[in-house]
Amino acid sequence: MSDPKLQRADGCSIFFTLILAVAVILAFYFIPKFFTTEPPPPVTNDLSKQRQEKIDAHKLEAEKFENRIDSYHSQNNSSIESVMQKVVEDYESNRSSGH
Repeated sequence: MSDPKLQRADGCSIFFTLILAVAVILAFYFIPKFFTTEPPPPVTNDLSKQRQEKIDAHKLEAEKFENRIDSYHSQNNSSIESVMQKVVEDYESNRSSGH
């Protein structure tokens, strides 16, 4: 006699997989509709002022940081040109000394 497990229809597992896939897709579509959020409150002048104050504070902080970086480089006299010139001089001196 033949084994009953071998008589199972091959399309059955594919059919159930498709049903499961459709159910998951529909769940992604319908679940957000059940959990609707309320719209954000309208922007008021007070909120706009608070946002502008934060923007100005961040701009001021960025300018301070940039000025600190610039002052550090000017105190140490480290420009890109001077650093590149030093690298070239070091390379030439190492090359001529036989390293």
